[in-house]
Amino acid sequence: MEYHRAGVVKIASKSEHIDYFDWLRALGCAAVVLLHVLSIYINKHSVAAHSVRMFWTCEADLILTRWAVPVFLMMSGTLLLDARKTVDYRRALGYARRMAAVLATFGFAFCVMEAAYRGSQNPLALGLKNLVCGRSWTHMWYVYTMMGIYLLLPVFKAFADSASDRDYRTLLVVLFVLSCVVPSVNRVTGLSVESFVWLTSPCLYFFLGHYLHEHVLQAKRVAAVGLGAALVAALLLGYGVVACHDVWKWVWTIDSPFIVGYSALVLVASRHVFGNSANRVLRSVSARSFGIYIVHPLFLNLLYKVAGWGHVPLAPILHEIVTFGIVFAASYLLSWVLSRIPLFAWMRF
Repeated sequence: MEYHRAGVVKIASKSEHIDYFDWLRALGCAAVVLLHVLSIYINKHSVAAHSVRMFWTCEADLILTRWAVPVFLMMSGTLLLDARKTVDYRRALGYARRMAAVLATFGFAFCVMEAAYRGSQNPLALGLKNLVCGRSWTHMWYVYTMMGIYLLLPVFKAFADSASDRDYRTLLVVLFVLSCVVPSVNRVTGLSVESFVWLTSPCLYFFLGHYLHEHVLQAKRVAAVGLGAALVAALLLGYGVVACHDVWKWVWTIDSPFIVGYSALVLVASRHVFGNSANRVLRSVSARSFGIYIVHPLFLNLLYKVAGWGHVPLAPILHEIVTFGIVFAASYLLSWVLSRIPLFAWMRF
């Protein structure tokens, strides 16, 4: 049941389950696994030795994967900034403790494994140092980020509850300019334009997700802009690969204006494409999405660093498909097993 006011759609049912979020979580965790599978090829080959395969690998990386983490952040904003949800510091600290527990277990284990692999004489000490300094495996940046967002959540929630539509839009514009436009200008021009205050793009995605979910009319306009942004990003990326230009290194970063638009397009389009459709398998993968996100690099590292998977004689495309299948299936199974253990169930595995 819905009611409308000034272009805002609010869902009246407290028990509402957002079905299209199940689609986004399931597809999003698959996209993240695919991202890291494709990145192994891209990182091992110089863009200077451009080829048709490098071109299409990069384009597939952009189109199929780069929306995933921004959409995770937007879904979090939609759920946590909901006007019907009460968030005080006690609850926010509870959310942050879960992220701290993930870092203390998996984040620390990943740091120790990496230190040992690189030949450290004291991998436990170096692993602890790297964990505290935020140098666990690269995908763990999302956990550090969510921990910070949770600590600020009561402040964010107070603003979302009390701000007028105009104030909310102003915040989104300011966040977009300072966290996305200014860094992109600096990358392209080599300048160091001052952004006045350190604001990161995850804050933008967090607020943007809530805004798009509740403002249907504006969301459609944003989606139209996002489609244009996606097309421009694909063209710039293709140019960067073919011309061996560094533009390809920033156009698909999380703070690229193009990725902001493209991710917004995915979020809005999913609402209309998937609607209320979901099934048991999809919801099972959705429920394990956070666990899959956390553990999947473990299997990638085991395959390539321990099992020598990179030397298996398979056709390149088949190699990537098989790698994706192995890693995704193993990550789902491990996440499912961990979810039966109370500690990891509390962490939302």
